[in-house]
Amino acid sequence: MEKLRNDLLESSEKLVFGTERNLKLLKNDGLKRIYFSSNCADKIKMDIKHYGKSVEIVELNNVNNEIGVICKKPFSISVIGLIK
Repeated sequence: MEKLRNDLLESSEKLVFGTERNLKLLKNDGLKRIYFSSNCADKIKMDIKHYGKSVEIVELNNVNNEIGVICKKPFSISVIGLIK
């Protein structure tokens, strides 16, 4: 969680929210770190782990509603990526 807070403060313009956008960036080797919530769908977790072999993967202990609040967004967030 501390890494996510640092990324939010230091490089908020480089954060990407959403499963589809993050998977697309993972496939094109455009991310250096990816976070996903504890209640993220199993299929999405498997896809992230499959495509993200060269990326630091962080599984958060928070559910997607809490992550939305932490990121100060009015919606739930299951997947967050940090662009290279």
